[in-house]
Amino acid sequence: MRLITDYPWFMGVLCLLAGIAYALLLYWLPLSKQRPRHYIWASLLRALTVSIVAYLLLSPLIRQQQHEKERPIILMAQDNSQSIVLCKDSTYYRNDYAHDIDALVERLASRYDVHSYTFDHQLSPATSPSYDGTSTNITHATTQLLQKYEGQNIGALILSSDGLFNAGQNPTTTEPLPYPVFTIALGDTARRRDAAVTHLRHNRTAYLDNVFPLEITTLASDLQGRSQQLTVRHKGKTIFAETLAYSGPYEHKQTTVSIGADEAGLQSYTVTLSPLGDEVSKQNNTKTFTIEIIDGHQKIAIIAAAPHPDVAALRRSLLDNKNYEVDCFTGNQYKEARHNWKTDYDLIILHNLPQKGSPLDIDIANLSSILVVGSQTDLTAFNALNLGVQIATNIDKQTEATASFNRHFINFDYEYGANIEQMPPLAVPFGDYKVSEHTATLLYATIGNITTEQPVIALSQKQGIRHTMIFGEGLWRWRLYDYLENNNHTAFDQLIEQTATYTSLQTQQDRFRVDCNRVYGSNEPVIFEAELYNDNFELTNQPTAKITINNEEYVFEPHGNRYRLNIGMQDTGHYTYHATVLMGDKQYSARGQFVIENSNMEGSILVANHSPLNTLSQQTGGQMFYPSQLKELEEALLQRDDIKTIIYSHTSYRELLNLPLIFIIIIILLSAEWVIRKYNGEL
Repeated sequence: MRLITDYPWFMGVLCLLAGIAYALLLYWLPLSKQRPRHYIWASLLRALTVSIVAYLLLSPLIRQQQHEKERPIILMAQDNSQSIVLCKDSTYYRNDYAHDIDALVERLASRYDVHSYTFDHQLSPATSPSYDGTSTNITHATTQLLQKYEGQNIGALILSSDGLFNAGQNPTTTEPLPYPVFTIALGDTARRRDAAVTHLRHNRTAYLDNVFPLEITTLASDLQGRSQQLTVRHKGKTIFAETLAYSGPYEHKQTTVSIGADEAGLQSYTVTLSPLGDEVSKQNNTKTFTIEIIDGHQKIAIIAAAPHPDVAALRRSLLDNKNYEVDCFTGNQYKEARHNWKTDYDLIILHNLPQKGSPLDIDIANLSSILVVGSQTDLTAFNALNLGVQIATNIDKQTEATASFNRHFINFDYEYGANIEQMPPLAVPFGDYKVSEHTATLLYATIGNITTEQPVIALSQKQGIRHTMIFGEGLWRWRLYDYLENNNHTAFDQLIEQTATYTSLQTQQDRFRVDCNRVYGSNEPVIFEAELYNDNFELTNQPTAKITINNEEYVFEPHGNRYRLNIGMQDTGHYTYHATVLMGDKQYSARGQFVIENSNMEGSILVANHSPLNTLSQQTGGQMFYPSQLKELEEALLQRDDIKTIIYSHTSYRELLNLPLIFIIIIILLSAEWVIRKYNGEL
């Protein structure tokens, strides 16, 4: 501790002289007069008091330097997944090994701060390991520890695991940790007689009446010369069966199955290897997966001002997809059809409509529509639709333009942009095109050698209803050219199909929408999100929204301007939900279903894999040890020079005037002077 002031040192001497002078003036003048002995003590007290007060006027500071010691932290992370004990004597891990680890922690705690955790698919504070985790994510555990202890004095991480991970990245492929990792290799590396369905690869969704592929990966250990039956079952019925014969001691097999999607909704399938009597584990012989089968059948109406080869090209492309049903109307046929266009069709395609001299009798504001704007289109009536593109022109004329693909287009992925750029030109209406900021352009017009900002295909959305505008006639030439160049219609057909699919989706058709995953793992929380739109199609969450899940009711919580609900982890099985909300005098509802799958992946592979543990240790400058080498692990930690206590020095400044002790001293000095004078009868 040191006193600091902005004034030179002799100012302190002057403060002392000022105190002495004050005491002399008060007690010792005139000098010729005889004074009693107690004046000496009183004058000393007064001189000291005045000197202190005078020095305080110089605003002195006290500089204090403090030293803090931060002991190194040793992190302990224990694998808590089921694979640890599946092929070992669980008593050893639950008792003997746990006792040895506790003893190690106790010894290390005398020199280090030891923080213990357990992990499976997530990191948790230390408890007695139960070895019941259904999956293992080593990378998540190490990343969480790195974030939690950022900037602290981490000496080392002791990671106990069997090296088997079935979630997250390979821990050896991520960026190495900034501190050494000492691994304890657990589990059983001895190969056991066993067969397992290790992995299923499939789509998350498929369309009704289509076929989707399923890739099955199996692993057989020490089953050479034997065979098993691989089956796929749906609702108790076997839809695929094949005999797998093993010739080697360790065999991976991949089997691809084509499954017909013949029923809409969430469909569960079970893949099974027939169990053998002497297998180590039979629980890994079966896996179940769920896929959502979507009824993608859509009805499309093509309405044309007059017969045109473009109409035939559009119809042919759509009919090649068996999910589309197409009706065509020409001239005034659509007026006589008496259709409810909104309910009878998912998409309306207008060719050269609205037509000059003939008003359009269909209100497309609430209909998903594709408009082909050509020579017979009434541009004034088209502009009045206010779909996102306005054409200003005084000349009824067409100009030839080829297409230039917008490589920044993100609404959907189209892989044949280069092919489209080679297509013949379209006859595009001449004019000044103004595109709103909320309209996306898929193809630009290239006139001559200049690529313009004028759209050939543009997509817009109004109040959740999507519209696509194709500017130009001659689409039939594109389909013909595609076949001449590529011997197929793939580029053209995919353009029309993807455009039709995107346009027919109505993102905000319902005022109340509820979203959730269709499939959850048994170790995942089930989370719902909901949106409610008012009359102005603005998001609101003022009304109370409720949801009933398998006869159990919950209430949504406001989340921003939406709703959210987390019901936590649930048991495996099929669930249905019905959500409702009352806004004004109208009730809106949403229904759906989801499936909870058994996500226990720990029984798939029973042989411990210590290779990633050894690699992880080497990458970070640590070592790998076995459970019998905990003493050696402790010695390795003690011998490291980089695991040491860090001393931090902090310098602080404080005004002397703000110290309560100074005022106490002044009061004591004045009080002592007063007592001396009072005692001697001078007060």
